[in-house]
Amino acid sequence: MPDIKPVIAGSFIRSRLLGMEGTVTVLARFTGYIYLAVAHAGDPVIVVITLSGGRIGPLSIVLPGHRTLPLNSSARGRLRGGVIEIDALRINLHQARIHESALKARMAPARVPSWLEGVLRDLAPLPRRTAILPSVSAPASPSAEARALTRLFHAGLASGHARDIAMAAGRLAGLGRGLTPGGDDFLCGFMVAVWFSAPDPIQTCMPILTAARGQTTSLSLAFLDAAAHGHVSDTWRDFLEPVSHDAPRTGVLKNVMAPGFSSGEDTLAGFIWGMQAMHMPPAALPPIPLDALSAMGGAPD
Repeated sequence: MPDIKPVIAGSFIRSRLLGMEGTVTVLARFTGYIYLAVAHAGDPVIVVITLSGGRIGPLSIVLPGHRTLPLNSSARGRLRGGVIEIDALRINLHQARIHESALKARMAPARVPSWLEGVLRDLAPLPRRTAILPSVSAPASPSAEARALTRLFHAGLASGHARDIAMAAGRLAGLGRGLTPGGDDFLCGFMVAVWFSAPDPIQTCMPILTAARGQTTSLSLAFLDAAAHGHVSDTWRDFLEPVSHDAPRTGVLKNVMAPGFSSGEDTLAGFIWGMQAMHMPPAALPPIPLDALSAMGGAPD
């Protein structure tokens, strides 16, 4: 069984897999991506086998030069000693080039209002598939439940009380349809905002991850886990890293919005709402689009 070379492994997923042993199965297949689940003593660890041309995320193991793989959808294999063996594939993580997925960019609070205004201005003319994104910039009439959830989430964020944050996140976790429900995507975006602009992101993100555990799919929980630890895809790094530039963000915004049917848009909505929640007075904060999120969700790509 020959090694596949070269291999590029995201820093987040590589750190999860090294030293772990478990059974490997195919979880799902999409164009350019194969999702593997590694079963071990804890939650399954999800690996995204990313083929040539695919977006690189925190769960990615990239196989450059491969556009297809002869991998049976019912294949089973093993992870041991840092090597994934499944069907005719053998991927050695020790030999992989490490791709950094941690978000390094940070934004000072004083800069947020003008930066966010620019993002919303660049976002305005872009086509949207759902009503999620417009609701965080020009909200319609919210339900009483959405207003109450917004107050609870903002109160937890302002006070740092883990219980309030977890209660609010628990209402969103698993909300919606598909492998990555809309409520989870929104929470992922919110946690990216926390890592981008909050002084102690782990304090806020860990209660969210705890609240989501057991309420959503294993795939969605894996994305929440990465976001909770400050790891993002290349498209998000491209969007957030040039924070000193005032150039139009149309191209990078389109890339952030692209994944899945609504996953990209829902994640961006959570990010925008999170930035607003941390830097706007409560009376001006748009409500969480609870009703719209409950109808959204889908598979990432």
